[in-house]
Amino acid sequence: SVSSLNRRCRRYVGLTAKSIIRNRVLLEAKRKLLYTREPIESVAYSLGFSDAAYFSRFFSKLEGLPPGDYRRSAVSHR
Repeated sequence: SVSSLNRRCRRYVGLTAKSIIRNRVLLEAKRKLLYTREPIESVAYSLGFSDAAYFSRFFSKLEGLPPGDYRRSAVSHR
């Protein structure tokens, strides 16, 4: 059940199952933004988002800046 899964995730990782998945999607998004030249829309769709704008809001909420800004700032620090 969902509650059993969340209880086990919290016990072993300290996060809910949803948080674990969200963090993994964010990590993969960051990897794709840094190491590929895929357009942001393609990154969004490849990660399962049906709407690039929703992906941008998701990314901005968790990372603190939009995906395009993240990509530009990371490239300028190389």
